Amino acid sequence: MLSEIKPELDSMDVSLVALGHEMLGLGEFYTGGYWKGDLFVDKEKVVYEKLGTGTGNLLGLMASETLAAGKAATERGTEGNMEGDGFQLGGVWVFAADGTCTYAYISKSFGDHPSPAKVLEEAKKAAAK
Repeated sequence: MLSEIKPELDSMDVSLVALGHEMLGLGEFYTGGYWKGDLFVDKEKVVYEKLGTGTGNLLGLMASETLAAGKAATERGTEGNMEGDGFQLGGVWVFAADGTCTYAYISKSFGDHPSPAKVLEEAKKAAAK
């Protein structure tokens, strides 16, 4: 989980920010300890569109990668639900202080994301700019 690198990001004065697309489940997201950074909501998905994210589908839910990601999440104690728009895919972006995007990872399927180590590496590069 990306929240595990927050102390190192804090030491570099780098913010950890998430963008959600609906209010449903935000309380649990925080109280469950799944996210330790700032959280913003884009109900109209304007930012999602600008960043080029897509949506998944029912077949994607049965893909081996999705099932493996779900199993790993369950083993970490992450609980899921079947409420809201669960088909929106996301990604990870790193921005330098001047607003330049220095790293972009757009999820291709459910549970597809870079490792926290990769994000930290990219954040260090951006912080050094």
